[in-house]
Amino acid sequence: KLPMSMINSFEEAKEIYEGQFKTMQVEYFDFYLLHNVNERTIGTYLDPRWGIIDYLKEQKRIGRIKHLGFSCHGQMDLLTDFLDKYGDVMEFCQLQVNYLDWTLQNAKGKYELLEKHNIPMWVMEPVRGGKLAVLRESEEAKLKAVRPDESIASWGFRFLQDLPNVGMILSGMSTMEQLEDNIKTFSKY
Repeated sequence: KLPMSMINSFEEAKEIYEGQFKTMQVEYFDFYLLHNVNERTIGTYLDPRWGIIDYLKEQKRIGRIKHLGFSCHGQMDLLTDFLDKYGDVMEFCQLQVNYLDWTLQNAKGKYELLEKHNIPMWVMEPVRGGKLAVLRESEEAKLKAVRPDESIASWGFRFLQDLPNVGMILSGMSTMEQLEDNIKTFSKY
């Protein structure tokens, strides 16, 4: 991934990109992610003087990047502007999506925009950093009444499994118990 907040010139961006090949000891990347397109970084990405996207498009053309995508924490208008300019070359988008942010951060609108552009969504924060895995006792009781054998976290994953344009869900597990629960959740659906 290319972290725009850490660079000051196209040469620095290119140096970071080339250094990633050395660090990873690979000749190409299967998936390359423009990191965190947001209100602070969009100007750099869209500015033709930097040529960042053109450079990465060329890297894709010559086979050093197989699939080019981006992550975004920006507002809807920013995502719209970015996709209007580069939606034809982006093959995936990583967004924070969960049943709380579906309305709170307009993840629904962003999902629909990506769907319109035929860009699969990769989900980050499906249980919002764990906040949707542990709810108030009264809320958990309502969910357990419907599915007593399933975890609270599984509700967040099941919500996402019903969205056809979701290509990947990054679950952010940190314990073996969470891994086993996620395997159970995804093997049933």
